[in-house]
Amino acid sequence: MPQFATRATLLIFECLKGHNLYGEAAHQLIRMTSEDSDLRSALLLEQAAYCFLNAVPKLVRKYAFHMVLSGHRFSKALQKKHALRCYNQALQVFKKRGWNLAEDHIYLTIGKLATALNLLEEASEVFSLLNIESKQSPQQQAIFLREFLVIRNSLLKKENKNRAEDLPLPLLDCDNIKILVGPAPPLSIPGRTPALGITFSSCYDQETSQKWTKLEEMVVQEARGSLPLLFKPLVTLYTKSNIGSVEAVAIMGEPIQISIKLTNLLDIVLYLKDIHLHWIFYGDDDTEITNSNPSTNPDNFVKTFVIKACTLQMKSSEDLILSVIPFSVGKIVFKGVAFSLCNSLVPEEGITLLGEQRIIMKDRSLNKKGNDEQKFEKEIKIRIVPSAPCLQVSFLEINTEMLCDELQKIPMEIKNVGNSSIDKIYMATSTPQLISISEFNNKPWSNRESDLKTPAAREKELRRLCVTQLPLQGDKLDPGQSKSFNIWIKAPSEKGTINIDILIYYENLSNSNMPKYRLVRHTWMLNTQETLSAKVLCQGSFSSKSVEQLSLSAKITNLNKFHDLKIINVSLVKVLLLSSDWLLLKDLELPKTLRITSEQSIHLLLKARRNSKREEIYSEIILDPETFRPLLSNSVCLDLAIKNFEQHVSFLDEFVSQDAGRKIHSPNQLVLQWKASVSDSSGQKKNIIGQTTTPLSFKDECDIETSLSYEVNQTLDLTVSITKSNVSVETKKNQVFLSLLHPISIRHDFKNKKFCTIPVQIVLHNVVDAEMVVTVNTLGSSSDSPPLSFRPNFYYQYPSKYFRWIGKSSAVKSLMPFSSEILSMHVAVFGPGTYDLGSRLETWCHEKDNPDNMVLQNYRAESALIVLNGST
Repeated sequence: MPQFATRATLLIFECLKGHNLYGEAAHQLIRMTSEDSDLRSALLLEQAAYCFLNAVPKLVRKYAFHMVLSGHRFSKALQKKHALRCYNQALQVFKKRGWNLAEDHIYLTIGKLATALNLLEEASEVFSLLNIESKQSPQQQAIFLREFLVIRNSLLKKENKNRAEDLPLPLLDCDNIKILVGPAPPLSIPGRTPALGITFSSCYDQETSQKWTKLEEMVVQEARGSLPLLFKPLVTLYTKSNIGSVEAVAIMGEPIQISIKLTNLLDIVLYLKDIHLHWIFYGDDDTEITNSNPSTNPDNFVKTFVIKACTLQMKSSEDLILSVIPFSVGKIVFKGVAFSLCNSLVPEEGITLLGEQRIIMKDRSLNKKGNDEQKFEKEIKIRIVPSAPCLQVSFLEINTEMLCDELQKIPMEIKNVGNSSIDKIYMATSTPQLISISEFNNKPWSNRESDLKTPAAREKELRRLCVTQLPLQGDKLDPGQSKSFNIWIKAPSEKGTINIDILIYYENLSNSNMPKYRLVRHTWMLNTQETLSAKVLCQGSFSSKSVEQLSLSAKITNLNKFHDLKIINVSLVKVLLLSSDWLLLKDLELPKTLRITSEQSIHLLLKARRNSKREEIYSEIILDPETFRPLLSNSVCLDLAIKNFEQHVSFLDEFVSQDAGRKIHSPNQLVLQWKASVSDSSGQKKNIIGQTTTPLSFKDECDIETSLSYEVNQTLDLTVSITKSNVSVETKKNQVFLSLLHPISIRHDFKNKKFCTIPVQIVLHNVVDAEMVVTVNTLGSSSDSPPLSFRPNFYYQYPSKYFRWIGKSSAVKSLMPFSSEILSMHVAVFGPGTYDLGSRLETWCHEKDNPDNMVLQNYRAESALIVLNGST
């Protein structure tokens, strides 16, 4: 008697509801469900679910569970609409609560019921959500995908549409979209490296970006004479950070490339076909063209490149580069990425659906307090401008594994592949001391002084070092023309990794066209291995008979180890002294061999004399004239050496020297040219060349009394040209020094003659750029404690002080700038011994125009005279 039981249950149900006993009422309804009648059970379960919802407290999960049971019984009773209603009500509770399996089951059931009721839009939406967030097994996900493709195709067929629809998968990461506008990369040529400029892989940190911006700012100022009031660097790579702040501009006839990332979140493989960009083109004549409508002939305005196929593996991402080439002036708007989604590569088994992922770049606006105020969406819009010149640059391929101070010659070729002529071409680098372009930048050194106190002076000096104009025939490069240059790259003196960056700037011949200039970037990443270590001892020469001389003792060590993978043998070829104050003399001492093997050292003894005329800027000595072959031109050698000296300010406008007010004088560099034979573990050999530069900086004027050692990147103090202004008191005490010329030893018979007279020549050297009047005074022998000489123990611990200068007690000489004069005097000794003749001389000097300002000089000559008793 189920009818009577049902009537009784409904009666008690109403009574329990009247007393707010909803939980007990629900249980009474559930007890009456059975397999006899699906429709009756569905109605009772639905009412029981509402009772759980009205209970205190509300039993929401029980409500949702019993609504699912009710929908299931309605479905069995062929009541599809009621079943769909129940499942939709239950979904409101289960949605996004972490109950993934239950949620997937509800989505699948709703999709099937909506399909059965011909509600294709609702079914398509449900299956799209199911595919994105499904946590089912791969087999179940494949079923979901197939159902989704079938339903979406049926919907399109019903609506009679043949266009791409927005699909939920694969996911498009709009935040990481990058847009690159610029010329297509040149064709790869074996043995040559193209300058690719900015690419999608160019990921610069703040310091690197600041360096490129500084290079561009310098080269623009050098080329155009001045900077605009608001300088903005040229942008060719757009991201979400700058797409809204600057107007994107592309050149007609050059590709626009967009880098996208597609992600597959499912545990099954997705197959994509015919991937391309969906765009709308707006011409200057108000024409509107889109590639989604083939009847408008879109290829006449914009050529679209298509990727034929792409496979997205499970739980993976794929980076794709899509591109178009505009052929008309106007504006292009990119709407999305179109493709065909397929669930199988086998045509008979697969189902294909035209789809699209919209490109929407989200941006945030800030309020006055700097907090996020609102988020808005924006499309990618690019303005197309007329044709412009396009410069392709390529270099000979080089070996980036180099030795310290190694030199490599790199032929460079530039070619105008654009449709208009190029007006000017400049090349800038952040490491001018490592690049020589002296072939077309032969700037002879002049004896000038650079005052770097002001920022404007530092900027000008930096531009002079870093920026060079490339010469063009007829001051332009027409379309199709090319030109070749040679540049030299020098590895740094320190072991490690370094980037050598160059920026090539070229202008449009027509100033009215946009852009007004374009840029090409290139970077070499060098990895250097240590080669040579140099130490130099500098000392004044006391044997000079005419002019001031210096003695240079250089120790060169091969730092290559026996256990290294590469065996390096170095041979010295030539020595250069880059100086306008000193000239190398041919008088030198060389070792038996100039070849330095691993962990060995050789010594070179060199001499230099004062260059009073200051006409030559360098002097050189060929170490092995018989086998000498020029390794590189002197212009390249001098260019690199001078730039090494001229790096007064760093690239970021900071002084290298701590003395910000210092004036820069002529360079003084000791340059060693060498060649090396390198053998690796496989037995392969190669020959390389290089030059090691020793900067000889001026620090303490005339301070050559002490032997000083120099290592690379240290300072060697010799002398400096002293000007009349800002001369300190200590400096005035070191303007003249002298040397004594006499026999080293002499024999005299003191029995026959009580004293011995020896002729002595006093050589005076003026080391300043001014005419000086020098007075030399002799001291008597009655002094109790004569001044000690620099080295008091030449041959004996206490040299004798019992001697006298005879004849003249003083002498006066006028010395021209950087000149030398000789005084002839005599000294008398009264017994055998060792005599320090320099201990009893005083030197005073003053400028010719200032006779009242006499200054006693600090310098005392080193001289030892040995007198032996007995007849000769």
